[in-house]
Amino acid sequence: IYLGLTGLYLILITLIPKTRSFLFRDLNLIITMVVGGLWHGPSENYVIWGVMNAIALVIYNYWKLISPYENSTNLAIRFWKIFLTFNFITFTRIWFRLEDDGAPNLMLDRIWNHFDFTLDSFWTVLKSYHEVFWVMLSGFTIHWLPEKAKDWYKGLFAKMPIPVQVIAVSVIIILMYQAMSSESKPFVYFQF
Repeated sequence: IYLGLTGLYLILITLIPKTRSFLFRDLNLIITMVVGGLWHGPSENYVIWGVMNAIALVIYNYWKLISPYENSTNLAIRFWKIFLTFNFITFTRIWFRLEDDGAPNLMLDRIWNHFDFTLDSFWTVLKSYHEVFWVMLSGFTIHWLPEKAKDWYKGLFAKMPIPVQVIAVSVIIILMYQAMSSESKPFVYFQF
């Protein structure tokens, strides 16, 4: 497929010279993302992850040329763009984090065909991982605070004596460690 697309690009560049800059940009994005996937590991899943991100970047580059919403400051449009990007990147992480070939297909099958959407299962997940949800809620809250509030607590922390700062950071690290699942995978870049 990759060689076929490369051939198609070369034919288009030859037949329609005006498309040359766009096609070179697209080809460079695809090559960069595939190599980026291979850099993470010699796995089919990393290559698929790279290709999915490359295709998304190519589509976005063409979409922003025709999109009436690209420079919109409307809050609903901005929310939609962030929501769509977040969910796409999260979806591609299925291939990035699952190491065995075929494991992403199994995960997608479990999500689409065996996911329990009942209120009972929702409460079970919420109770089982309540520490993680508290950390997430804290992160979202801090992220959405106004800049004045962030500057205030940063200044307050900076004015604290060093021993108090060390204790505060230690408590935060311990809380983060406690919130981790025993089944969590190690940080991906520790393997390099």
